[in-house]
Amino acid sequence: MATCYAIVLALWLLFPFAITGFIAQDAIPYAAAGRLVHSAPREIYAVSTDRVQGVSPAFRSTYCSIAGISGRDCRLDAVGYVATPLALPFAALTTHLSGRSIALVMRFLAALSLVGGMWLIWKRLAHRTPLAPLLLVTTAMLLTPMAMVPIKFAQTSPLLFLSVCVGLGSTRRGGQIAGGVLLALATAFKAIPVLLFAVAAWCRKWRFLASASAALVVLAIATFSIAPPSIFTGFPASANRLGGATATQSSIRYAVARMLGGSSVAGMSATALCVVIAAAMVWFGMRGVDDDTRWGVGYSAALVLTPIVWWHYLWVPIGAIALTLAGQRRLDDRLMAILPLVALATLPPSNPLNTSPGSSSSYQSAFLTACIVIVTVLASRTRRARALDDQGRSETLRTPSATSRQPSSVAPRNPSATNVNDSAVP
Repeated sequence: MATCYAIVLALWLLFPFAITGFIAQDAIPYAAAGRLVHSAPREIYAVSTDRVQGVSPAFRSTYCSIAGISGRDCRLDAVGYVATPLALPFAALTTHLSGRSIALVMRFLAALSLVGGMWLIWKRLAHRTPLAPLLLVTTAMLLTPMAMVPIKFAQTSPLLFLSVCVGLGSTRRGGQIAGGVLLALATAFKAIPVLLFAVAAWCRKWRFLASASAALVVLAIATFSIAPPSIFTGFPASANRLGGATATQSSIRYAVARMLGGSSVAGMSATALCVVIAAAMVWFGMRGVDDDTRWGVGYSAALVLTPIVWWHYLWVPIGAIALTLAGQRRLDDRLMAILPLVALATLPPSNPLNTSPGSSSSYQSAFLTACIVIVTVLASRTRRARALDDQGRSETLRTPSATSRQPSSVAPRNPSATNVNDSAVP
C-alpha cells in the first residue's frame, strides 16, 4: 500500500509540468508586486471599483504584461496581491523570471507542500489500524481533484496544510525550529496562522516560538529594505474590501451574514457567532489533550475567525482531522474511515467541469462547518480518554498491592522442609 500511496503523491508532483495554456492566476500577482515594489509600491494594494478583484490600472497593466494577456482577458483575469507585506521579499525574487517560469515554480512548491503534508499523515496514521494503509490510499486518490485546484492556480495555501500536518508535538530541536520557520512563512503569505502563536505559547513551545518570531523579524527587516512602512497600512484595507465584495468564498462569517440579509448588523452578528464558535472549540477541544491535537483545533478555530476562506483553504481542516485522529489513544478502522469520507465530500466543488464556483459557496461553507464539528468531537474524545486513563492510574496507585497486604508475621519457609514437587525430582 505504501507504493500505491507514493505513486499517487508522485502524480501530484508531476502535475505542474503537465499544465499548458492556463494562466497561473494566483502566481502572477507576486511577480507584479515584485516589479512594482521599487517603482510604485502604493499600487500593490491600491484598488479600483470596476470589478470584485479590482486592482489599480498600474497593477493590472503589470499583471497582464507578465501573463501575456490583453483586452477582455486582462480585465477579467487580473487579480490583486493579497498576501501580507512580509511576503514581498519573495515577490521581489521573481523580478527577472518570465510568467511561465514563475507559474512552474509556484505550482511545484504548492504540489510539494501538499505531498509533504500527506507524507506526514502517512507516517502518523499508516501503522495505527489494520486497514489504515488502504484507507489512506483511498483518501489520497479521492483528494486528487482537490489537489489539482491549488496546483493549477499556483496558490500558496498548501503552506497552511503543511504547517498543520507538521504539528506541535515534536520534541526534537530541529523539528521545533523547522516548524516555527514554516509557521512564519505561512503567516507571511496568508496571515491566518498568526493566531497559532497563542497556541504555541499555551503549549510552552518556546523554541518553536523563538524560531517563528525570529523568522518574522527577518522578513520584516527585508520588507522595510525594499518598501516604505506605509505598505503595511494598505494590506488590511485591501483584504477587508475583498472579503466583503466577493460572492465565491466559503467563510462561516460570510455565509451567516448572507443568511441574515447581508447588512452591517448581520455582519456584526456573524462575527460574534464566529467568536463564540471559536471559543467553544477552545473549551471543548483544547483542554486536556496533546499538543498536536491542540494545534489541529487551533488551526481550525483560526479558520472560523477568518473573514475570507477560499475552497483551497479547506485543506486546513482536512489536515486537522488527520492530526486529531493521530491523537486518539484508541483508534480503530471506523474512526479512520472518517478521512476517506471527508475526501469524498471534496469531489463536487473540485469538479473541473464546475463553471459556476459561486453556486458551490454554500456547499463549501457546509463542508467547513462539518469539518470543524469533526475536529472538535475527535479532540473531545481524546480529552475524555486521557481523563479516564489518568483516573485509572490514580486508582491503581491508591489500591494496595497484594504483597503489601500480606501480614509481616508470616513465618519464613523452612529450608529443610521438602517441597512436594521437589520429592519428584530424581
